[in-house]
Amino acid sequence: MSSDLFVKNRPFTGLVKTRPRRAIAALSAAARRGEFPEVLWRSAIRDWPDHAPRRATTLLHGRLSRLPYTTINALRNVVADWLRDGFPKAARDNKALAYDVFDHVVGCLLAGGSAATESTVGEQTIGGEPIQESRQTLMHAINGPIGKAVGGLLQELGNGNPAQGSALPSDLEARLARLLAAPGEGSGHAVCVLSTNIAWLYHLDSAWVTANMIPWFHLDHHRSEPAWSGILWNRWRQIQPVFGAIKASFLALSTGIYSWVSSEETEKYCDWIVEASLLAGDDGPGLSFQEARQCLRRINQESRQRVIWFLAQVGAGNDVRWQELVIPFIRKAWPNEHKYQTSGTTEAWLSLLENTEDSFPKVLTAVRDHLRPVNSGLVLYRFYREAGAKEPLTTKFPRETLDLLDRVVASGSQDIPYGLTDVLGLLVEAEPTLIGDRRYKRLQALAAQR
Repeated sequence: MSSDLFVKNRPFTGLVKTRPRRAIAALSAAARRGEFPEVLWRSAIRDWPDHAPRRATTLLHGRLSRLPYTTINALRNVVADWLRDGFPKAARDNKALAYDVFDHVVGCLLAGGSAATESTVGEQTIGGEPIQESRQTLMHAINGPIGKAVGGLLQELGNGNPAQGSALPSDLEARLARLLAAPGEGSGHAVCVLSTNIAWLYHLDSAWVTANMIPWFHLDHHRSEPAWSGILWNRWRQIQPVFGAIKASFLALSTGIYSWVSSEETEKYCDWIVEASLLAGDDGPGLSFQEARQCLRRINQESRQRVIWFLAQVGAGNDVRWQELVIPFIRKAWPNEHKYQTSGTTEAWLSLLENTEDSFPKVLTAVRDHLRPVNSGLVLYRFYREAGAKEPLTTKFPRETLDLLDRVVASGSQDIPYGLTDVLGLLVEAEPTLIGDRRYKRLQALAAQR
């Protein structure tokens, strides 16, 4: 079969890449005749080479700044990419012309109404049925023309290496205000991208952020959804300087977060509960353990399991972090009510304990009252298999392991935990006297049923 079947003949694209001056000359000649072929302009904007002569690039941008409204909107995806990527590059060579193009393209998109500001992220479906989900997420924002335009402006600002407290330029403020007033979902996308960058913007101009952005995070504000969707993609320590101003809304968000925030952002919220409790120190705003407990009571079971997973990441491979961070959080922040002790959280605690290494006995002491018997689904791999050069926890701590198993393995389990026989074998090998322990006998009887 000829390889030509897999080759797309795009002669103008080749011309753009190898002879950009000829390409823009051809487009200029067509423009003088009132012709603006979309397929050729798409290639010119998308494929314009970095090595093109400066005069040819200047001519391209001059033509872009005068493209008709209809052409700009027909090419909205490719011009949106230019706003994000091409504009900051163009501004390094000719700032005035770059901003002329930016303002013209944005003006055409805004004039196109709601349809012109939509994200390219399509509707998600399951079994052909659409999933009702927010379109104010960061994923939607960075794939929408207005979000890309904001991203381009911030990148161009950053190219100038502004100093702390330098204040935002007035012309940038005006352009941001214009984008924040975009029709349709575009306004939310602008909010989302700005909120993602709130730590840096606060570093540059705390007064502007306090006056213009902080109000967005109040849960009754019409921009609250995209604001939280954006800011949650930061690590909590990054946004600590503004956390005090949004803390009340953060606490209230624990009850309503599932109505619009994506699953990824919900996970970030859970991580913040831990980070804001453990990393604040005495010199900055954070969460008290009591406030963290309020959040843990309000979030759902799946989110509480996420918190346990994140605690495991905090302690992993470091005995000091287990003892000085994770254990105090469990003891002082985790809710003690029985209704929060579920099979799901028990499995999450078990997974956490598997990675505690030498801190296993102390962490188990902190966790044991949050465990409950589980009827099925337990896997005990790390309790009988070596992890690298480390011996299994069961061999190092046989009595503590027996205590753990007795708490989490239910009598009459429908599904005997995988690896139970192996763990029990290691137990008596490490501590032969345990063979007479009633707990061991119960578990051995269950293992024999497998």
